[in-house]
Amino acid sequence: MRVVQGGTRISLAVRGEIDREGVDQLRVILAEAGGRLSQLEVDLVEVTRFPRLGLALLVSARRSFGDRLHVRCTPEIATELADAGLDRLLPLSTPVK
Repeated sequence: MRVVQGGTRISLAVRGEIDREGVDQLRVILAEAGGRLSQLEVDLVEVTRFPRLGLALLVSARRSFGDRLHVRCTPEIATELADAGLDRLLPLSTPVK
């Protein structure tokens, strides 16, 4: 996981498989960032597995950050989010190849 902070903007680049420990780490980072951010980008492009715990974390982040949250992901993860009905809740983008 890589965290890049620039002023009041944070980009979280997550790689590999997200497990319970990874979700807990993300939860801590998001809690510490709190309301001082103008924008939060969660980059899931290099994630290979994103379990339901991760989906719940994104819902929680949306509640905390509102329109300041943006999620980048693969088409496969975008499909998982859509299957869970979260594509209407989360601002998503997928990289163009």
